[in-house]
Amino acid sequence: ETISVQDLEDMVGRTREDALFELTDAFGKRQGARTLVLAHRLQDNGMHALQILATMRNYLRKLMVFRSIQLQPDPVYRAGMSAGQFQREYLPALKKREEWTDMLKGHPYALFMSFAKAQDFSCTVLKNWLELLLQAEFRLKGSPLSADLVLDELFLTMLAAKRQER
Repeated sequence: ETISVQDLEDMVGRTREDALFELTDAFGKRQGARTLVLAHRLQDNGMHALQILATMRNYLRKLMVFRSIQLQPDPVYRAGMSAGQFQREYLPALKKREEWTDMLKGHPYALFMSFAKAQDFSCTVLKNWLELLLQAEFRLKGSPLSADLVLDELFLTMLAAKRQER
């Protein structure tokens, strides 16, 4: 069987998507060294630093939306609820509100994991991180600093900050 260019593009696309997921996973777990290694590896494999920032912006935005939803009085989000409870009770109640429908698409377990991760961070921390990310984007676009240096400084600053109250 012959391997086509499309086969290679499909495989590389999945590999990059997996690597970006690994990056956000390491970041979400506050694994600084792993986050830096993955960011460098992505750049070494041809991914532009702005693409990495776009991925992080989408990840942080999603966490911020989910954290904000958790803070709403109805339906009540309970930290530590099981995946089953989330799928049977919380998610259907959220979907009935018909808000954030685009954000609530996807596999229920993936949504559960995202909600569980969002509860680890305050909206203030997430907002501050988005501001730091924007500053890094400006530096990438308008300063002579290397992309490695800008990303390293961003991730180290973000991950060094203590977790604030939820």
